[in-house]
Amino acid sequence: SLLMTAALVVVLVFQFKARRYVPGIYWLAVVLISVVGTLLSDKLADDMGVPLVDTTVAFAILLAVTFAAWWASERTLSIHSIVTRRREAFYWLAILFTFALGTSAGDLFDEQMGVGYWPTVAIVAVIIGLITLAHFTLRLNAVLAFWLAYILTRPLGASIGDGMSQAHKDGGLGLGTTGTSVIFLVVILALVVFLAVTKVDQTLIGLITPNVGNPFFGDIRRELENYAIEHNHFVLVSDSSGKSTRERDVLEHLVGLKVAGVVLAPNGQGQDYADFIQNFKIPIVCF
Repeated sequence: SLLMTAALVVVLVFQFKARRYVPGIYWLAVVLISVVGTLLSDKLADDMGVPLVDTTVAFAILLAVTFAAWWASERTLSIHSIVTRRREAFYWLAILFTFALGTSAGDLFDEQMGVGYWPTVAIVAVIIGLITLAHFTLRLNAVLAFWLAYILTRPLGASIGDGMSQAHKDGGLGLGTTGTSVIFLVVILALVVFLAVTKVDQTLIGLITPNVGNPFFGDIRRELENYAIEHNHFVLVSDSSGKSTRERDVLEHLVGLKVAGVVLAPNGQGQDYADFIQNFKIPIVCF
């Protein structure tokens, strides 16, 4: 567990230093933090003998405290608003406790309560489906829906893994721990390579101008759109109306949408504004 924790710390250092979204670094951090969160739960329950009910409640409280501190500091829990290092720190801490909570709750449900691996998979999948349905039909808050579903992905994945690895007599497929790990690793690597090569999640370029009706900015927009289309990208255009506060809000929103970069005609001035722009982990071209 110490080795995994050390590896996580190293990867997170690279993640925080990255000036843009790098699929390999980001998803490696996700994998490692999921492992550390799982090991944290298993260490308490298996090695130290802490009851699963207690670890589940403890991690739920820690996650709630993290969300409360995040909200008190930033007034948002949306992953699309993670545009500063402080918000990213809250995000990774929440992810850690999410995986730890999901592990404890999943083990409590499918092992200690005797529900079984595949019934647990079915139950959790149905709950995630209901959350999704509630979001699209009943207007369940998107941020709440995301975090509820995210927490449930851990017991879902763990139960699938256990169901694949455990022996037939225990209700599993008998693939073994090694075989199951290889399958998951291949799938994860394939998805990361796919995202890194195709960049299908980074096809947008943001353009922020103080007046989209100005012919000068119209010419820039046309040239940028021509270039973007040639490289399979699309341009999102926004008018800041010459207001630096609106410009900041738009810039944060575009970064939250994981645009590949932003072309900006800035209204803000001074070192504070320059520092604000440099916080973002994407290329920003000012003119």
